[in-house]
This record gives sequence, C-alpha cells and structure tokens, in this order.
Amino acid sequence: MADPFNFYLIDTVSTNRGFFSENGFGSHHPGLVCNLIKTYMQAVIDKVPKKFSSVEATDVVVYLVPDPKRSVIKANGGSVQMADDDHVLGLTDLNLQICEVYFDRAFQGSPKEVAGAAYHEAAHLKSNMDNSMHSKQAGFFGASPDYNGSPTATNTSFFQNISRQLRQVRRTLPS
Repeated sequence: MADPFNFYLIDTVSTNRGFFSENGFGSHHPGLVCNLIKTYMQAVIDKVPKKFSSVEATDVVVYLVPDPKRSVIKANGGSVQMADDDHVLGLTDLNLQICEVYFDRAFQGSPKEVAGAAYHEAAHLKSNMDNSMHSKQAGFFGASPDYNGSPTATNTSFFQNISRQLRQVRRTLPS
C-alpha cells in the first residue's frame, strides 16, 4: 500500500476574522474546497504507479491568506510584488518554498477558485518552477488559469510527473 500524498491547506483567514463570519473561510464551504482538491489530486495519484516512500518529501503546504497585505511570504521576507495585480489569486516563492492563495480575491469566496488556485500554486512549489510552468499549458496551469472547470488532462499529467519527484518542500516557516 502506498503512503498518502499529503496536501495541507492552512487557513490563516480565520486568524483575522471569525471562521463563520460573513467573510470568513467557514462561510464559503471549506469542506467543498477540500473535496475539490481531493478530487483533483486523486486523478493525479491514480496515475502515479510509484509508491510514495516519505511523507516529508511529498507534503505540500498551501497557505490560505486574506490578501497580499497579510501574506505569509511577505511576513517571512519574500516579495509579493507580483500580487499587486488584483487578478492574481495566488503566489509561490520558490526561494522560501512557500505558496499562498488570496481568499479575498476569489469571486465571492468561490470554492472552485480557491481549490483551483491551491492546486495551481502547489504545482509551482512541487515542480520548483516559476512562471515558466505556464508554458504550453492551459486550464488550471495556464498563465491566465480558468478554475471554473476541472484540471485538463495535460494539467493532471504534469502534476503526475512532478509528484514522482521526491523533493523536500518546506513544512514549517523559517524561524
């Protein structure tokens, strides 16, 4: 039996507002977001014939933050300048090995947009690729991703290939 592929979505939105408040993550179906990510990742895992041998090497952590002003990347010395564009739903800092999704930029807290952006940023982190990841990609991994559907077959294959790479990703914040 293969070890699980752990995909952590860490909610920092609720540290700034009530979980079930009008603009809290809990009022926007967190279970649906998690189920969508599970569906997207299951399609990847089903195609990976290799057993995962180390949880540490396969973990992916995506921070869900309200906006770039309260960025985990910024709080740890990284730049969020690319997120100045209001259309950017997430950002990955490959030097810090931190990726985050901006909850307040998702249309009405759309679970599909939040889940899709988390999947997208996790791919940046897991592949260790900057915006060059978008080359020859459409759907969730294009330069202007469309999160209204599901990941394309090309997106799933890309994630499948990078999931085979047992590379260490950050699981804790710098001290």
